[in-house]
Amino acid sequence: MSNIIKNDDDLDYVIKFINDVYINGLEKKSLEELINYLIPKSNGKNLISYKLTEQNTLTALFEPLTKTIEISFDRLNNWLKNNIKDFEKHYQIGDTRMFYAYLALFVITHELEHSYQYLLAYGFIKGNKTMSLYYKYLENLFQKDKSLFPNTIKRYKKVVSLLLYKAQENQYILERNANIEALDLLCQCAIKMNRQDMFAIFNGMRNLFLKQGYYDSNKGNIEETYRNILMYKKYRKIKVDQSLDEDEKVRYGLPISEETRSKILKL
Repeated sequence: MSNIIKNDDDLDYVIKFINDVYINGLEKKSLEELINYLIPKSNGKNLISYKLTEQNTLTALFEPLTKTIEISFDRLNNWLKNNIKDFEKHYQIGDTRMFYAYLALFVITHELEHSYQYLLAYGFIKGNKTMSLYYKYLENLFQKDKSLFPNTIKRYKKVVSLLLYKAQENQYILERNANIEALDLLCQCAIKMNRQDMFAIFNGMRNLFLKQGYYDSNKGNIEETYRNILMYKKYRKIKVDQSLDEDEKVRYGLPISEETRSKILKL
């Protein structure tokens, strides 16, 4: 499912990163090498940028305005150590060093998946046209209005929708889908590394995110997102690609059958 992994070589490279972090801890050199290897490219050129700093106000983020992934190395290390303690309260983590390595990979690939959402939205990469439109309307919220004579009412509606999105962004589609894709990559690594312990943890997390948007109905997290941020009219303008199977619809957060919804909620 991950947008990042294109072939077995990519998966092997990611596993190499996991093993390196497991042995040596998280180092700037290996982190930069990973990003340079996985960053979206076209004809050998990077489609986005990245910035690795000593300190920052945030651990890691993809900034749509500058098309840049920004990572604070110090804050990332602290975030990993603090979150491992929290995860240990809920999961039986026997090998914390390996979990640390997997979690470091998750942070980076999560932001890379956000960059893929942006690139798909604006046609820099090819992908599902339905999702391209759904992502584009949301990505537009984060862009500056470049109109010479901006419409006051439209600007107000945009600001309101953006504030509503930011207020609960972890519950909405961009975060949901980035989490699912990044966790799927971790599951692929765990299978190839024969780490059933890591697979059980991250597959369980992935299943929780898959359920987002299906607890109350079969409409999905995209519908839920657009309705809650007052953009439902835009949602209704987009026709869902009928060639998508049920598994793909679940992956994206689209409407599914009641039968499929029942199966998802049992995961």
